[in-house]
Amino acid sequence: MKKLILLPVLLLALTACGGTSSSSEVSSSSQASSSSSSSEASSSSSSSISSSEFVADTRVWSIVGSFGTSNWANAGTDYDLTRVSEGVNQFEITLDLLLGDEFAIIHDRSWTGQLGYSSINVMDPADCMIEGGGFAVKNAQSALAGNYHVVLDTTNAFLPHIAVTRLGDPIIVPTEEFWRLAGTFNAWNAADDTHLLEETSTAGRYEIVLDLYIDDQFKVTKNGASWFGSEKIGTVTPEGAVVDAGGNISVAMHGNYSIQVVSSTITINITRIGDPIVAPPEEQFWRLAGTINAWNAADDAFLFVETATAGTFEFTLDLYVGDNFKVETSTSPSMATTRSRSFLVKPLLLTSRV
Repeated sequence: MKKLILLPVLLLALTACGGTSSSSEVSSSSQASSSSSSSEASSSSSSSISSSEFVADTRVWSIVGSFGTSNWANAGTDYDLTRVSEGVNQFEITLDLLLGDEFAIIHDRSWTGQLGYSSINVMDPADCMIEGGGFAVKNAQSALAGNYHVVLDTTNAFLPHIAVTRLGDPIIVPTEEFWRLAGTFNAWNAADDTHLLEETSTAGRYEIVLDLYIDDQFKVTKNGASWFGSEKIGTVTPEGAVVDAGGNISVAMHGNYSIQVVSSTITINITRIGDPIVAPPEEQFWRLAGTINAWNAADDAFLFVETATAGTFEFTLDLYVGDNFKVETSTSPSMATTRSRSFLVKPLLLTSRV
C-alpha cells in the first residue's frame, strides 16, 4: 500500500520541477523581448532626432516693387532680406511703403517662385495690405502708408508665409507725386510726360483732359512705377462711357474726357465732357479680291486682321497657280477702293501681308 501512495507523490514533484523551468524560460524570453523593443525604440528616437536637424535656407531673398524709386529690377542688394537669427529660416526687412506701393518677394534674383499677396498670413493692422497687380501671382499692395516690418518664414519649404506689421508713419515722405496715363495711345509708356496729370486747385487731386476713342485702353500710373486700373474707378459720367477690360480701363464712347485722380484714396473719376476735339480716325478695312472670290471686294471671308503692330494687317490663305488677286481697302465695311496692282500666283504657297 505504501508503494502505491509514493508513486503519485513522485509524479507531482516532477511536475512541479518542470513547471518551474517553464516559468523561468518565459521570464527570460520576456526580458529579452523588452530589451529588444527598448533598444529599437531608442534607435528609432535617435533616428527621428537626427532627421529633424535644422537645415538652413541659403537662398538670397529680396523684396521687389514700386516703392522708393522703383525696385522692380532688383539690381542691387539694398532690399535683400536678412536672417532673423541663426538656426531659423526667417528673414526680415524694414522699409517705407506709401499708399498704393506694391511688392513681391523673390529669391536669387529670379521671378521663378515669387511670393505675393496670397502668401501673407499675418497683417497688423488688418487690411493694411490688399491684392495688387500681377499675373499668376498677385503683388501685395499697401492700403495704408507706413514704415513696415516684413518677415518671411520658410520653415515649411512647401508653404512659406509672410507677416507684415506697420510700425508707424513712413520715415521718408516724398514731396512730389507724378501721375500719368499709360495706354494703347502711347505704347503703355508710364514715363510719358505728354500724358502727365496736373494738380488742381484742390490739394491731392490731379487731372488731365484729352480725347479718347472707342477701344482705347489705359491705366493711371504713379511716379512711373505703380499702376492702377479699373479696380480704382470711383465715378464714371455718363455711366458706361468706360468699361473694365481685364483690369485696364477701356473707352466705350468717343469723347473728350476729364480723368481725375484723388491721391489720398487712389480713386479715378472719369467724365466725358463732350465729343472729341479731333475726330476719331477712320477705320480701315483691308480685303483680298480676285479669282478666289469672284472679285468681291466686300467679302469678309478675305478680310485682313490687324496684328499686334499698329497699322499692320495680315491674312493667311492657300493660293494656287493661276490665282489672280488685288488688295482692296476702304473706310466703309461694304465698299472698297483698289489699293494695289494685280498679282498672278506662280507655283508657291503665299502668305499675304499689307
